[in-house]
Amino acid sequence: MPHRWPALFAAAVAFMAAQGFGRFGFALILPSMRDGLGLSNGEMGLMAGIGLAAYLLSSAPIGVLAAWFGTRRVVVGGLLGIAAGLAGTGLAEGFAMAAAAQALVGAASPGVIVPVLAAGTAWFPPSVHGRVTGLVVGGGGLGVLTTGLVVPLLLGTGDESAWRRAWGSLALGTLAASLLVALLLRDPPAVGSATARPSLGAVYRSAAVWRLGIVFGLYAVAYIVYGTFFAAHLAQRGVDGVTAGRLWSLVGVASIGSGLLGGVLADRLGSSLALAAMFAMEGTGLALLALGDGLAWYAVSAIFFGASFWGFPSAISKACAEIVGPALAPAAIGLLAVFFGVGQVVGPVVGGLLADWTGALSAALLLGAAADLAGAVGSLLLPQRMVDGKQ
Repeated sequence: MPHRWPALFAAAVAFMAAQGFGRFGFALILPSMRDGLGLSNGEMGLMAGIGLAAYLLSSAPIGVLAAWFGTRRVVVGGLLGIAAGLAGTGLAEGFAMAAAAQALVGAASPGVIVPVLAAGTAWFPPSVHGRVTGLVVGGGGLGVLTTGLVVPLLLGTGDESAWRRAWGSLALGTLAASLLVALLLRDPPAVGSATARPSLGAVYRSAAVWRLGIVFGLYAVAYIVYGTFFAAHLAQRGVDGVTAGRLWSLVGVASIGSGLLGGVLADRLGSSLALAAMFAMEGTGLALLALGDGLAWYAVSAIFFGASFWGFPSAISKACAEIVGPALAPAAIGLLAVFFGVGQVVGPVVGGLLADWTGALSAALLLGAAADLAGAVGSLLLPQRMVDGKQ
């Protein structure tokens, strides 16, 4: 199949743009944007919540659309939607327009993430599904690293329009990605050659898919708690902002190969054991950050967390393809993305309440570690025959 390697590259580029530019640019531009528009912290938090809610609401329908109409159309449309939302955020003159633009970014993001996570499983044999998806999600690590290097340079000029240029640059990068994806990405054979729309009942009737959804939701709780409270917790421990930024860069560097690591584990050990191993790694990173004291502890925490970061989608997408087949994998991943979206919303809220109650952000991080423990147990309880597609 001559198109599979260009398609795999295009999927990685799409994931890089959706995650690195669309999702992780927000936190870096947030302070300058808040000051430029005269918004409160509460308004900025509400804006972030609106974007996450839009992501949650569009996840399941996007999976269905990808199964029905094909990967290429949905991914290119999703990238164009993200680019429009990023540009709109940069042009915003107040809260309402900025919130609407971020809602567009949130709603369009699953249109990229959900189909590309399933794309490689149709192009390549099952024995390498995990590794193939790992290469795709590795683009997310490159996107995070690129955003972390470029956005501070754009904001460093310090003028009133710096934050607008930053959003505009992310929009242009995403638009360029959409053009490349339109040229290189093709619908996988299982989708593109279908003569009829696949039945979605197999997805929603599968107990294995629903159990995987719970596991994926627990991963979302843990990962978003770490990302939300990382810098604030280090500040409570007396770590300056520059050092905290370097530690976060260590997370980004470690995460580049995490998708491939998770994919290799899934291919060799099976999705169930691979997920349990990655939950153990991520939970160790959260516990070290919460309980450790000193830069060495924090650096090891960053490495453990980063090394597991993108490995979860690799194992999850492999399991979905094995359970319902490549043609229905986008719909299954879309359903799982709903659980993921719920976890993203619940994690910071409950973690913040725990931090307020105890007076320490370490309590929120321990909540994330507890979610990882529950996820590891849940992964091991998945019957192997369900995860390996033998049901």
